[in-house]
Amino acid sequence: MKKKTVQNRYVEREAFIIEMNAKNEAYAFILKKGLLAEFKQFHDNLVREQRTGYETAIETLTAMADGASVKQPTPAPKKQPEQAEEAETENNPK
Repeated sequence: MKKKTVQNRYVEREAFIIEMNAKNEAYAFILKKGLLAEFKQFHDNLVREQRTGYETAIETLTAMADGASVKQPTPAPKKQPEQAEEAETENNPK
């Protein structure tokens, strides 16, 4: 068993902080871009497939390194202004 030195602990701590900051930045991006519903759907799909985010990230990064293009999510169609008004009046009858 490898004995942990002060230097090893420092490196581990630095790596943890870098990963934590990257995750917080990703969370902020999801929230700022209004992608929370899409993230929830992504999470639910992982759970249903009994996969982890780690496995998916490694698979995706490996595929990208091998030159494969990564499928981008299809954006939801935006409602036209008149459709938004109709939906609003259907949900809130006067």
